[in-house]
Amino acid sequence: VSGSIAASGPIGSVSATEGDLDVTVTTTTDFGTVGELTAGRDLILETSISQGIGLLQAGRNIGRPGEAGMIFTSGSLESLVAAGHLYTDIRVGGVLTSASIGPAINRPGSPMALSGSFYVAGRIETIEIAGDFGGSITSFTDGIASVVINNGSLLNTGRIATYDGNVESVVINSGNLYGDIYSAWDINSVVLNPSADGIFGDIGINPGLSGGVGYDAFRGQVPPGTLPTSGKDGPVIAADRNIESIVVAGGAVFEATIYAGRVLVSVDITGSVRSDATPENTGRTTFAAGDTIESIVVSGNMDFAQIIAGVRSLGDDMAAGGYGTDTDTNQAGSITSIAVGGNMTNTAVAAGMDAGSDRIYNTDDDLLEIGSSSIGTISIG
Repeated sequence: VSGSIAASGPIGSVSATEGDLDVTVTTTTDFGTVGELTAGRDLILETSISQGIGLLQAGRNIGRPGEAGMIFTSGSLESLVAAGHLYTDIRVGGVLTSASIGPAINRPGSPMALSGSFYVAGRIETIEIAGDFGGSITSFTDGIASVVINNGSLLNTGRIATYDGNVESVVINSGNLYGDIYSAWDINSVVLNPSADGIFGDIGINPGLSGGVGYDAFRGQVPPGTLPTSGKDGPVIAADRNIESIVVAGGAVFEATIYAGRVLVSVDITGSVRSDATPENTGRTTFAAGDTIESIVVSGNMDFAQIIAGVRSLGDDMAAGGYGTDTDTNQAGSITSIAVGGNMTNTAVAAGMDAGSDRIYNTDDDLLEIGSSSIGTISIG
């Protein structure tokens, strides 16, 4: 079914039971609600809906791979369901209650097209994704309740962000985190659960795995085009206020930045923290907070890391040190507890320090910030 639909009032249901639904849908007054738009195969839409949408459902994909598109409603979207993947942007003026997206093939020699994104003016309640996802999930008010990715990763083109509200829960099961997570308020919980064989469950790029080796019918060990470089390759997990809990339940962390503008409450990593060991590599993992770092627990080794309390800002590059607009802004701060089960090497720990003229922490030119700063306990081995 193809064509265009325009209405001055509500639209109940438009469906293609066996094939594609390829239509433009427009409502011309403030009374334009849409009940259901469904397709047995692909749902390919361009919409401008003045009020809400009840259901968008596709037996295969929403949108066409490689083709930009937009589904827009000034109101809320109650439910989006795609057995295949999302390739068009979803823009919602109200609340997104529920979205469920299936997998796309993203294997060696068969890279997936760019995922569509969610841009929601209000709250995002629940998004559940199967397989790799490379789009943005953004709420501009009231935050994000839950994002779950099963048997897939948030790719480095992907991002989860709130600009007025918390990121309450992000769970990645049997996948990796390559994309950024940001909250203008708090990040309550980020959990990575490993695959049974240990291939997945990392934050950042694991140099021991290969993008040229397939894993299952949908993905490889590493997504196509995701390669370690001599720079910093890991994602940024940042909250302007607090980060309450980050749990890496079986994997490792590679060159990530974890930053809380106020308090970094708890980071628990079952594996190790390290760089990707490329030649002349400058990437390292940074744990930082504006006021206090309460607890960092690493069961394995910690190598090429920085743990810094009293950093009001990491600058534009979201990396420790830096010059010009990348320069850190420092103040007094405290670290309560660091526990490393293995070795701790090539790692700087600082509280209430300015990195000095060389912009490197824990060197001879560091300067003390005014106020009371402290480091509690550091346990190694």
